[in-house]
Amino acid sequence: MNKVSVFLRLSLLSYLLVTGLEVKATVFIETPIKDRLQHSSGVIRGKFLGKVYKKLPTGRVVTEATIKVQGFSGLTQNEIINHHNFKVTYPGGVWQGRVYKVHGTPVFHQGEEVVLIVQKGDFGYLLPNMAMSKFRIEKNGKEEVLRAAVFSDKKGVGHINMNEFDSLVNESFGEPIHKLVVDKYVDKGRKSEVKRKRSPASIAKEQEESEDEKIPVIWFVLGLGILGFFSNHLFKGRGNEN
Repeated sequence: MNKVSVFLRLSLLSYLLVTGLEVKATVFIETPIKDRLQHSSGVIRGKFLGKVYKKLPTGRVVTEATIKVQGFSGLTQNEIINHHNFKVTYPGGVWQGRVYKVHGTPVFHQGEEVVLIVQKGDFGYLLPNMAMSKFRIEKNGKEEVLRAAVFSDKKGVGHINMNEFDSLVNESFGEPIHKLVVDKYVDKGRKSEVKRKRSPASIAKEQEESEDEKIPVIWFVLGLGILGFFSNHLFKGRGNEN
């Protein structure tokens, strides 16, 4: 090893120590999209809204991306609590001034429409194959093409036609990517909740209670009638004596 090589290595090490930059490398394998889908929890289609950095209870620093969900497959509607605020994480980020750089993590742009292959983890949803789990949506006339940042020229690995992708999604999860119908779901939930609250037994109980409330009223009216009857006869008796 010559002096120049040693000097460069020491310079790089000094730079990392001064800047607090932690770098981790990632090696990608040409795994077909079909296989990646079969080892995931589902697929999300949506728009990237922004990101924040977090430190997990395990001490790992991650980036948390916020997605506005437009469609999904493999997940249930209940798992998407707020379609404007769906969270997905990937390793790396910035924490207390220190940069944790992980090569191979996805790059998002504000307002970008994406399709994500997600996996449910201990701390929410994550991108199991990092950059290979994120596809940007490209328009080719009326056709949509999904393209990843890794192996982007490899058909079936880094890029695929949207219709073909939907077929693979259907094979993996029993349904293609379908739109999120928020209002319809909320209305159904509210109606079913009202039906549960007003079950036949509860309605019958309400009717029984209302009938019970009528009984004291009847006795009250009857009592007034009897009192009036005796009062009338009492006054008549006194009139006859006079």
